[in-house]
Amino acid sequence: MRQIHPSTRPEKEQTSFNLAMILESEREVQREFNAIYNHLIELKYALDQKKDTRSNRILGMIRKMEELIHETEVE
Repeated sequence: MRQIHPSTRPEKEQTSFNLAMILESEREVQREFNAIYNHLIELKYALDQKKDTRSNRILGMIRKMEELIHETEVE
């Protein structure tokens, strides 16, 4: 299939293309965010097992991320 440069596409097709790109970017950001969140949960658990005081800082980060999650769900 021949690629058409974005600037030479019809306007409606260009808009659809842009929306698809934005949605894919959003999904990618969401996947990365979830991966980081899950990693922090695992790290906190490991630090708790070792009774490491750094787990409190990790908990703070987790709570900030949960606030961000809540903000995006409300909007």
